[in-house]
Amino acid sequence: MLSIPEDKVEQYCDDLGGFLNSVESIQSVNTENVRPLHSILEDTQLTLHFEQTTVNQDHEHILDHSNNVQGGFFTVPKQISSHTNSQKSNKNNSIDDEF
Repeated sequence: MLSIPEDKVEQYCDDLGGFLNSVESIQSVNTENVRPLHSILEDTQLTLHFEQTTVNQDHEHILDHSNNVQGGFFTVPKQISSHTNSQKSNKNNSIDDEF
């Protein structure tokens, strides 16, 4: 369920109204004779470049220079966490429960 703090209701209504006005203005554009595109680059010749490494680095040597290695890979500290105890107790509000 979505809940909006009372002090933010007016701001959210204004933001939503602005978004809906933008959608309405986009819908008013005449696209009758416009051909649909799969990509903005579909009429452009793309050039593939051959990539070649010039230095052969030893995997273990590279990992030796990191403090955060596990199972042969770099590891990254967890960045998403709950901010309040009430969020941790309510699974519907906790981002951590999904990861």
